[in-house]
Amino acid sequence: MLDMIPIHQMNLSSIDLNLLVALEALLEERSVTRAARRVGLSQPAMSNALGRLRALLDDPLLQRRGTRMELTEEGTRLTPLTVAALAGVRRLLAPPPAFDPASATREFAIGLNDYAEALVLPGLLENIAQAAPRVVLRGYRVESLFLPPEADLEEGRFDLALGFYGAAPAPHRALLSEVLWRERNVCVAAASHPRLRGRSVTREAFLAERHAAVFYRRGGPGLMDSILAGRGQTRQVACYTTHFASIFPVIAQTELVAAVPERLARIHARCQPIRLRALPVSFPEFEFAMVWHQRRHGDLGLAWLRSQILERARSAPATVPASK
Repeated sequence: MLDMIPIHQMNLSSIDLNLLVALEALLEERSVTRAARRVGLSQPAMSNALGRLRALLDDPLLQRRGTRMELTEEGTRLTPLTVAALAGVRRLLAPPPAFDPASATREFAIGLNDYAEALVLPGLLENIAQAAPRVVLRGYRVESLFLPPEADLEEGRFDLALGFYGAAPAPHRALLSEVLWRERNVCVAAASHPRLRGRSVTREAFLAERHAAVFYRRGGPGLMDSILAGRGQTRQVACYTTHFASIFPVIAQTELVAAVPERLARIHARCQPIRLRALPVSFPEFEFAMVWHQRRHGDLGLAWLRSQILERARSAPATVPASK
């Protein structure tokens, strides 16, 4: 059985890996003088390196045949292995290739809800069409309104995500984030609602109405219901929907009311007969953010996309004026 154990059980930590560079030059140049010139060493230094390599590998590697140096059988075997090994090291240590938007053909996967689609995608795609005409954005629906899709980001299914994630605090320590803006909820009701006619609505009137709500989970109370319950208050939810966009035609054509993000409500007020009022119950503002995994922070293409999203967020108005 002993003859099955390799003769050389090498400990890489005890080997000067610079010898690999000398080995590659010697095997390809087949000349100590040319190899020394190639790697910038003196001839005596390269001769010393050859001696160390011969002792390490237990083979002459190069032998003189007349006026020429020729590879031994072991030297011939090692040549392609050495070249391939150093090519891998050079790729490992090379800086990442530059990302050129004008010529890039990359597809980015973004996790987002329809609030993010409506508020971010139109302006972002307009910018990308000019700067990176062959870049494609592929959107994927996220499973939670307020929890970042950590597993999808960790496993590379999403390049980044957009949502009400704030600064991605613990336990999401592997995630990085950039807050794009703060958002608040407003009360929306049909413009012709028979009981809500003034410029404002009282808390009692708001809670007395039947509500529509955006809800991603399969059951349990929503955030507003939990906050109200903590104050000893309740509301009656008549309709749960999984999309913000569907709330507005429901509100416009029924007597239901809803609490929805103001920016999105103002966009839909342009084309739906709905009316916005200040929310009469105290409710926290949301931080709308983009989130990505720290492992992807050095990805130059993703860094470019984040800069485009951030530029779009900074140029967007604080609120979108509703049509008169």
